[in-house]
Formats: sequence, structure tokens, C-alpha cells
Amino acid sequence: PLTTPEGYNVGTLCVMDRVPRELNATQQQAMRVLARQVVAQLVVRRRNAELKASLDAHTRIEAELRANEVRFRAFMNLSPALAFMKDEDGRIVYANQLMLDQFGLTEEQCLGRTDFDLWSEDVARKLRVTDREILDTGRTQILYETVPTPDGETYHWQSFKFRFCDSDGKRFLVGMAVDRTAEKKAEEALRRSEERFRGIVDRLSEGIMVVDAATQRFVEANATLLSMLGYIACEFQQLTPPDIVARESPENLAQIIEHIYDELAKHGRCDLGRRYFRRKDGTVVVVDVRISLVPNGGTPLHALIIRDLTTEIEAENRLMAYQTQLEKINAGLRHSATTDGLTGVRNRAAFNDKLGEEYERCVRHGRPLSLVMLDVDHFKLFNDSYGHPAGDHVLKIVATTLSETVRVLDTVARYGGEEFAVILPETDYAGAMVLAERCRRAIAGVAWDRRIVTVSVGVATLTDRTTVADLVREADEALYCSKKAGRNRVNHGSNAISFAATMRM
Repeated sequence: PLTTPEGYNVGTLCVMDRVPRELNATQQQAMRVLARQVVAQLVVRRRNAELKASLDAHTRIEAELRANEVRFRAFMNLSPALAFMKDEDGRIVYANQLMLDQFGLTEEQCLGRTDFDLWSEDVARKLRVTDREILDTGRTQILYETVPTPDGETYHWQSFKFRFCDSDGKRFLVGMAVDRTAEKKAEEALRRSEERFRGIVDRLSEGIMVVDAATQRFVEANATLLSMLGYIACEFQQLTPPDIVARESPENLAQIIEHIYDELAKHGRCDLGRRYFRRKDGTVVVVDVRISLVPNGGTPLHALIIRDLTTEIEAENRLMAYQTQLEKINAGLRHSATTDGLTGVRNRAAFNDKLGEEYERCVRHGRPLSLVMLDVDHFKLFNDSYGHPAGDHVLKIVATTLSETVRVLDTVARYGGEEFAVILPETDYAGAMVLAERCRRAIAGVAWDRRIVTVSVGVATLTDRTTVADLVREADEALYCSKKAGRNRVNHGSNAISFAATMRM
């Protein structure tokens, strides 16, 4: 008979001649050897097909990851913001095309370099102090940074920096920066001349307004700001800050104004960061607010630069959503690579990896290790009688019952078909037999809705001469003995070896 490792007779190996004969004992043994070789070839072919399917799935996953990477790079390279990523040692591991173009660098000149390789020591030291603080505290910071270009110019950047940890726990500093050099030059020009101020500010993309420091009345506003808030110039000049500042109580607004006056008195400028302004129609816009003090011949003025952050916030939200989606995809891929899709326990590949790890640990430290193999009795008959959906339901319940019966440190896996395996670290012969019997009883004791479902169980325990393959083979032989002895019982590998020796005699 051609008998599979699962105990099924799938065919018969026959020998024919032209005349009647009787096979002697040697010839009969040769037939049995040939039959085992035939079955071995059938098993190899089936496993090769399973391996190919697994490799095809892995190839598809890799293609999806490559496509995600291409989309991410395209998104970042088309972004209007300069973007980069540094590791904990300050080495640049990513820079988008805008950053490379802005500083005249190639990827080879940029990646793997630190700020000390690209900028002056003073600039690099300031950047490194800020980056280190963000990495250590995990707080997102909005910064204004000054960086020289290779041609000797100085650029001012508004940088959004935050800490990012990958799936391995490695920390990275991520930065997105917008060039604010033009705004700085506009502020300097504003202080020099009102006429020049009017000529420049109406051409800026940011909103500009001037407030009388004494009366807190709006004196001037550029076209961008008027368009942003929906007013015409004469309407706007009748307003005061409380008319356009949103989401602040009168008490908080008074404190903010006091803070502004203190900062302007000390430094001549005050960066308020993100604030909420109310439009004429009642809607709210998120803006970035920076204020400069303009002496104006003894009648001080406050010049405000207002930048609409709506587009940037939408870009930040899209980036965060993309990052969240990517993290979910990666988590799903990691889960599907190690989990059996039907039962939710570990799959064969994850079982092999875990068994190898436990074997190496137990051998290295001289600790006990046992393996339990379980096979659902008469499963093919159950499928033929009730259908494959009912059979799948049985496998799920068996997996759940095993997971609830074993200990926390044990590993349950679907070994293949209706066969399950349980890795038992720190478990000797006696403990393994107790736990195996407990699993057998637990499954038999389930309130099955069609008929009682039982399992045949084989157990093997690590010895000084046992390899990983020996452990699996001995457990499988013990399982075979349980099935031969009538099913719904537990056998240990040592018993199975003795039984197999008796059968050969």
C-alpha cells in the first residue's frame, strides 16, 4: 500500500510478470521500500507546490512594498517643502529632491553625511543641539533655522521637526522645512521705508498688516491678508485684534497681547506660531503669526506677517494618514507571514522558526524541551459527511481550544491540513504527557454540534542525541502509533520507537 505520512492509503504498488509467482520475504521487503519511495516523491511534489505558492505570495508582497516606496518618494519629491530624515547619530538617511536642489547636492554627497560635513561648525552645532533635544524628549518643534548655501547666501527656514520610530524601535529625526528667506528680507525692507514696504508686501504670498501699538487699530493690510480674511481695506481698518482672533477667551487674549508687548520690548520681534483668525463670513483659518516692532519715528507700529497654513496642515494630515496606513500595511504583512489564515495560530513556517529557536536555547542552556503533534481523527470522513465549511469550523475550534489549554510560554501552530503542533519549552517527559493528555481531553470535551471530535496525539522529548528533525520525526511516529492503536489517545516518542522496532521484528 502507498500510505501518506498522515496515514492515508492513496494507492498500491504492484509487480507483474508473464507467469504466476510468489514473492519471497526479501522481495516483499523490497516492495515495501519502493512503496515508501513513491510516497516520498508524492510528498516532495506536494510540498514543492506549497513552497512555490508561498514564494509567489512573498513576491507579490515585495512588489507592493516597492510600489509604496516609489509612491512615497514621488510624493515627497513633489512636495513644496524641503524634507529630510536623520538617524540618532545625525547622519542623513533621506533627503527629497527639493533639499538636494536647494543646496546643490547629489544623493551621494548628502546621504550618510552629518551637518558637520555640510555646514560650518557653528551652524552644525546649533542644529545638532536642537535635533538631540527632539530625539530625547519626543516633542515636535517648529523652529526657525539659518543655513548657508554653497554660494555664500544665507537661507532662513521654518522647520517642523519630530521624532519617528521604525518597527525595530530605531529613532529618527524627521524634518520638513519651508524657505522663509524672502519673508525675512521683506521684514527688513518694511522697517526701512513705508513706501518700499507697500511695494513689496502686496506681492508676497503671506498676509501683512500693521497695527498701531498705542490704539491697537489696524493701520495697513496687504492684498493677500484682505483676501485671506474676506475684507476690503476700509472695513479692515475699523477692526481691532479681538475682532479677528478666534478661539481665545478675552482673558487669554489679554495675556497674549501682554506677552507680545514684552517680547517686542526685549527683542523687537515675537513669533506667536499657529493661531486662529476669524474671517468676515465667520469661518476660521489657521495661520502662522510673526510680529516685528517698527519704530516709525517715535510712534511705534507692530508689523504682522500672517501665513495661511491650510495647505500645509492638509499636507501634514495626508502625510500622517499615509504613514498610519503604511504602518497598518506593514503590521498586516508581518501578521500574515506568521499566522495561519484559517485558525489564527502560527503557520508552518513560523512553527519551524520557533522550534529552531527553542531547540537552540534549550541545547545551549541544558533545559528540557518537548513537542506535541496532534491530528484530528477521521477528519476526511467528517469533511465528506458535513462539508468543508464544517471541517474548517472544527479546525478553528481545535486551534482555539489548544490555545486556551496550553501555557503562556507554549506555542500552538497548524502543522498542515488537520494536524497541529505544540512546542513545550521547559517541559520534560512527564510534564509533556500531562499537557498532551489535557489537550486531548479538552478537545474531546468540547460541546460539538454534529459529532464528537477527537485527536490522536504524539509526544517527543529532547535528549542529548536529539536533533530538531529527530524531535519532529519522533513526535510524528508517536502520533502514528496513537492512530494505529485506535486513535483518541496519547503516545510518547520513546514508546513509538519501541513500537516501530516491534513491528519490524
